[in-house]
Amino acid sequence: MKHTYTDIHKLANELSQTWTEEECREFVRQKLLSLYSSIDINTKTNKFKEDWELTFGKPKKYKVYVSWTVGAETVVEAKDEVEAIDLAHGMDLDTFNNQDYIQNSFEADYNLVEECHE
Repeated sequence: MKHTYTDIHKLANELSQTWTEEECREFVRQKLLSLYSSIDINTKTNKFKEDWELTFGKPKKYKVYVSWTVGAETVVEAKDEVEAIDLAHGMDLDTFNNQDYIQNSFEADYNLVEECHE
């Protein structure tokens, strides 16, 4: 679908009425990043890549610490509940049956993000 300059100008005017300039810039930046990512690397010319990196900066790699919770159950033989829990604590994680992700437990730690220098 092609858009005319007038269509784009109208949309920009509407957005500027409700969004801050920074929000508009970030929206456009994200759309361009999405477009850039969707282009087959073999079709990107060196000039295109150079212009992109001059305008938006070179993408960097980051290591992000993430965690989530998994629930499972196991059967152990023990003399009482305390010993049963102790035995379960001592088991290898891959021996548990019925492992399942606990919904909404995924987290990314904003304090443990670091740039990768590979």
